Amino acid sequence: MKKEAPNFIYIPTFNCNLNCYYCFEKAYEKNISNDIDLNQDVNKIFDIFEKLKDKSEERNQEHYSNDDILFTITGGEPLLESNKIVIEKLFDKCKEKGYFTEIVTNGTTLDKYVDVFRGRKVGGVQVTLDGGEKIHNSIRKTKNGEETFEKIINNINLIKDYVESVVGRINVNKINIDSIKELYNIAQNNSNVKFYTFIMQQEGCHDNENILEETEALRDMGGNVV
Repeated sequence: MKKEAPNFIYIPTFNCNLNCYYCFEKAYEKNISNDIDLNQDVNKIFDIFEKLKDKSEERNQEHYSNDDILFTITGGEPLLESNKIVIEKLFDKCKEKGYFTEIVTNGTTLDKYVDVFRGRKVGGVQVTLDGGEKIHNSIRKTKNGEETFEKIINNINLIKDYVESVVGRINVNKINIDSIKELYNIAQNNSNVKFYTFIMQQEGCHDNENILEETEALRDMGGNVV
């Protein structure tokens, strides 16, 4: 793995519009602002990554073409509407460099970014759907208490033609494990949406009362998903 091309992860903000009970970001104290710096110099960011790429090539005696490089943008929620000017710059720079670009988002504001995805080289988008509609809406609400399931599904349909793939992450615990099968039809009707499960072993800023032992979760998922 040390010989693999380097992957870069960039976090432009820790801000988010959701209030998930298990939020991992809220579990840690940070001595930095949550607000995105709209004046950040994107060129300097990519200069740093290029230097790291050069060092990796020198260390491993390998040459990596830019299309071997994975550039992931995450947060917080990077696709807040107020962040648009910076996200556009990041996407444009990735396109210029030829990096394979992925973005990790809660999916609630994808509709505000359709014009940004169109015509740019964006490889993948990851969204989280924590089970069927009712269960998901009980877990992943906005800070204003709004439900998000239908909004996310609609937004996936808006951008799916402009990205190579959409990945749906399911954070599995006692609350939602029985509702995973409700996502089956969504997976069947959307060939470029691929789901994967993450068996939670901690609940971020919450207690661990909903954690499932991994082998128990795998056994239960086998029955529920099939």
